[in-house]
Amino acid sequence: MKKLLRASTLIGRPVVTLAGESPLEIRDVIFDRSAGGLVGFTLRRHGFLGGPVDEWLPWPEVHGLGPDAVMITNTGVFAEERSDDEGGDVLGSRVVTEDGTHLGDIVEVIISTGADAEAVGFEIEPTEACRAGDATAVFLPLPDAIAVSDENVIVPDSAREYVADDLSGFGGAVADFRSRLREKH
Repeated sequence: MKKLLRASTLIGRPVVTLAGESPLEIRDVIFDRSAGGLVGFTLRRHGFLGGPVDEWLPWPEVHGLGPDAVMITNTGVFAEERSDDEGGDVLGSRVVTEDGTHLGDIVEVIISTGADAEAVGFEIEPTEACRAGDATAVFLPLPDAIAVSDENVIVPDSAREYVADDLSGFGGAVADFRSRLREKH
């Protein structure tokens, strides 16, 4: 069963092997800006003062993602090096429609978990063009693939019709939006 969650909720979760060892914890989420997918995680040592480590955890090596931990088969799944083109951060980027309307700025990435975790939307601080009442943050669904420039994420004009003001009903908005886009093509 797929579950929607904010990417930031994964930060600080311990990484646990099937044998019960917990060598590291999640430091940050690596997001593929061009495909909208989850690439993996940067890691750190445990604790408040735990510093970063050179290894990172590629998403395909995650055995399970639970409410309290990220499961891996063993510590041999950590990758040694990561190039800058393997993903990055989109927080703070502007979301702009194809017609140039600025919808807001990204404050969170929404991930759908399951066999293939993917970024399905953004929580944005909306501009007047996207504001839903007095909401200080709204959820905007993403198409299967997105266009990204240096500081902008470009979404179809119709994306603003599927804006939600809570995460609980957002999964349906994502499915409806993507279905509509597939029908057009």
